[in-house]
Amino acid sequence: MQTNYVKHARGSPGPCEKCVKPIPKGAAYKWIKGRFGPKRVRCDACPDWRLSEKTGSDKLSRLYAARESVEDALAAWDRDSGDVEDLRSALESAAGEASDVAEEYREAASSWNDAGPAEVEDRVRSALDALEL
Repeated sequence: MQTNYVKHARGSPGPCEKCVKPIPKGAAYKWIKGRFGPKRVRCDACPDWRLSEKTGSDKLSRLYAARESVEDALAAWDRDSGDVEDLRSALESAAGEASDVAEEYREAASSWNDAGPAEVEDRVRSALDALEL
């Protein structure tokens, strides 16, 4: 999903979904629109959407959020005075979430019968292979 940037709003696009402040006419803002669902708008002061916020898939959203939590832990960690256990905890948590999602994909793939679409099953199995830790 692509983030679109508007330098000067022709009219008010409504409130920012993040800070809930109204975006006035003439202000800069950004928006995204998925295949399903409404157009989502944020003011220029709020951060862009992260991958976990952009996807419509619950499972992918959880995987992206796990990755983002590791990225946040790495960004916040101070090499000189930081505790390695904080990083270890973030990595273990992300690995656990990835394993949980992989198991959900595995259960979905095994529940399909022989009449199910083979192409979709192959894609899910490929996703499972990519998630293996």
